[in-house]
Amino acid sequence: MSRNSWIAILALAVILPGGWLLAQQPVPANLDQLQEMLKRLQAEVKSLQETVKQLSKDAKRNKSSASAPVTASAAVATTTAPATGPLPVWQKAREAYKKALHLEEQKQYHEAIEAYSQSIEVDPKSDAAFLHRGLCAYHLGDNAAAIPDFSQSLAVQPNNSQAYLARAFAYAASGNIADAMADVSQAISRDPRNPDSHLLRARLHQERGEQQLAIQDYNDATALSPNSEKSYLGRAISFQADGQPQRALQECDQAMRINPNSSAAYLCRAEAYVKMNSPGQAVEEVNRALVTAQILNQPMPQVNGLTNELAQALPAAIAASLPVQASPVVKPPEPQPAASVAPVAPPAPVAKANAQVSGEAKVFQQLGREQNAQQNFEQALGLLSRAIELDPWLASAYNARGYANLRLTNFDKAVSDFSEAIRLQPNYTNAYVNRSAARKHTGDQTGAAADQKKAAELIAGDQRPAAPKSDLSAKR
Repeated sequence: MSRNSWIAILALAVILPGGWLLAQQPVPANLDQLQEMLKRLQAEVKSLQETVKQLSKDAKRNKSSASAPVTASAAVATTTAPATGPLPVWQKAREAYKKALHLEEQKQYHEAIEAYSQSIEVDPKSDAAFLHRGLCAYHLGDNAAAIPDFSQSLAVQPNNSQAYLARAFAYAASGNIADAMADVSQAISRDPRNPDSHLLRARLHQERGEQQLAIQDYNDATALSPNSEKSYLGRAISFQADGQPQRALQECDQAMRINPNSSAAYLCRAEAYVKMNSPGQAVEEVNRALVTAQILNQPMPQVNGLTNELAQALPAAIAASLPVQASPVVKPPEPQPAASVAPVAPPAPVAKANAQVSGEAKVFQQLGREQNAQQNFEQALGLLSRAIELDPWLASAYNARGYANLRLTNFDKAVSDFSEAIRLQPNYTNAYVNRSAARKHTGDQTGAAADQKKAAELIAGDQRPAAPKSDLSAKR
């Protein structure tokens, strides 16, 4: 081969990709050396191209992570750790994150926190891992641990509205209204289409007594989510506080149209009726709320305050029979008088000689109910048994004693007490609900289903517990 041919080959190699590498090699002495040199250069160029591709993928992935909001369903895509890659360290972070996300979805929060911590140890720039570890701590009630994690997530990704909203919830749960308001406003400025943000800010306005601002946020939440029961109930609370009980009642009705089995909507209506000077209707709504909550196992955190309002609005004879609730755990209500605006007097005793005994029985019954409310079920049993000794026809005492037995896992005794309450008052809705629960524990699923069906029928038919039969009273 001539010298001119060698020069042409070298010139071509310089122009082609990787030619600069070829230019740095010594001039080959023969054709075999040239071929060997070209093979080496081709391998080096291929390796260089693969490296460039990987760097490009990493850059795109990091850019996507910095702009996309983090959600539970898309969290894997938003972590700054590469989804794939040749480095085992990234693979380890990715696997730990996926495991943590699965545990979080299963509500195994302690295990999820440990897995997220492993992911963060490998990749301390993962905003998603910090965010979700904070959410797990929040669900466990550990706001002191949740808030720093949310802050770290925002330090990595300052524009994540979900992190601002999560930290706002944690601040609110900690009683820090000012910081919660600042964070939820930041969340809304970044994502004004999230109804949860408007709901939280509305509740914070209510805490401050800013009812008109709260109503405006509830309006926005309702526009974004028209079937949100929470929006209507929240707006009703603001109307109540603003002295507009009729508008509040309309909001309660709208919430009930969305969810006919909402115990909160019944309570909402009860409060409106109290403000409208209709205590009889308020008692009816409280009764429905309590029974519905028990059938559907719904929490009832608002009963205490509402009961206090009712006790002030109702005649003493009716107020004494209102349900006592000391905790969000629903306890069985005592039978209520029929819904009526007019005062309802207690049943008159058959014989005047029994009036004092009956009065003492009710005193022991009330003391027993108070012990039930305080979770002192052993003490409640003694007091309620004394009430039954004094007045064996006091159905509400049997029902309350049955509840104490139920909580003490004396299931057969509980069924017996509830059955006696039903024998004395055949339409005693709450006793049917309670007996259904007790029968489930005894294995009597058929009886439990029948009791639950009967309770539902009584609620639907708006029936009150029947008065004790006169022939039973005559046996005194």
